[in-house]
Amino acid sequence: MDRPVGDVDRPVGSAGPPGAVRARAVTAQDLATRPAVSVRADATLAAAARIMARHGIKRLPVVDDRGVLIGIVSRSDLLKVFLRSDEAIAQEVRHQVVAGRFPVPLDSVRVRVREGVVTLSGEVADVSMVPLALRLVRSVEGVVDVRSTVTTSRRSTGPAA
Repeated sequence: MDRPVGDVDRPVGSAGPPGAVRARAVTAQDLATRPAVSVRADATLAAAARIMARHGIKRLPVVDDRGVLIGIVSRSDLLKVFLRSDEAIAQEVRHQVVAGRFPVPLDSVRVRVREGVVTLSGEVADVSMVPLALRLVRSVEGVVDVRSTVTTSRRSTGPAA
């Protein structure tokens, strides 16, 4: 591709052709936004939201590193992520991720969530499960970022990473 994907210079609100042109449109091409505004698959949700806001669009094609379409993210998809309560996220992380990965009392690993950012802290016998737990936390709907200060307990005999 000759142009950077997802980065075009066009004023907000000019996502498609003007109203008179839309009224005469017969084909999809007649209504299409040109050039196509898209986002790469590895872009952050915040970056996708900024592109959508900047261009006044409600849906954003997602492309791989070759520019091939792999999906579409919608405004409602983004809102679901950003509007989930911190408490709901924390509950899911505690019960679906932490409880199933660490053979310690549930309160040994603390889960804090603030504005979608999850912080795990505490001590566990075996920190080898931490990388997997962090990946699973990132997949929880509403999680924007993950931080961890989980350490190996001093009285542990388990492996440390």
